[in-house]
Amino acid sequence: MGQAHHTDEDLRLLRIDRVLDLVPLGRSSLYRSIKDGSFPAPIKQGGVAMWPNSEIRSWLHGKLAERRDNGDLI
Repeated sequence: MGQAHHTDEDLRLLRIDRVLDLVPLGRSSLYRSIKDGSFPAPIKQGGVAMWPNSEIRSWLHGKLAERRDNGDLI
């Protein structure tokens, strides 16, 4: 099985403030979504929650696909 190719941008870790800038969720909603499994869990490094950029991008693409599949996008 081949390895997936990741760019440096995909592997970049984002802190919560940057994640909240990118996704349409508030802090409480984000953590509720993590708890219920509908949002990627963070990687904790030294007590700081961080998310791989690739996981946030995948989540956003998934949400857009859901909207498209539901006929919500033109």
